[in-house]
Amino acid sequence: AEGIATEERALSERDYQSSLTGLKSSFALGQKGAGLQAGKSLMSLNQNVSSAYRKAGFATSGQIDQQKGFGQKSVWDAFKLKQEGLQSSLDIGKERASIAQQKSLGAIEQRLQGRLDQISMTPDTFGEGFWGVSDGQIG
Repeated sequence: AEGIATEERALSERDYQSSLTGLKSSFALGQKGAGLQAGKSLMSLNQNVSSAYRKAGFATSGQIDQQKGFGQKSVWDAFKLKQEGLQSSLDIGKERASIAQQKSLGAIEQRLQGRLDQISMTPDTFGEGFWGVSDGQIG
């Protein structure tokens, strides 16, 4: 019974570690994607600003600079929000994996205790076998 429980605990740990690996991988890919998207947005913004400078005169360059600042802030705010969302998803995922592992370990211990109780109630001496009653002790 102990051997089976030990194997089940090891399997539960492997399952937990696998869940964490998947969560961390998704988080890392999400971060890379958010970084690439922010980079593309900033590049597009800079191209639009350069084009606006060429088309506009000196008098409107202050307005263009102001709009560029707003655009950059918007890109970075979106990037930070994406990062916060990814971190939140990672944290929640870790907590769920931890809860699932604790439930699994609890079920393993419950099954083990049930097996041990069953074994202890099995007559294991000649006298217990003869009378058909166990003293609840093993051995």
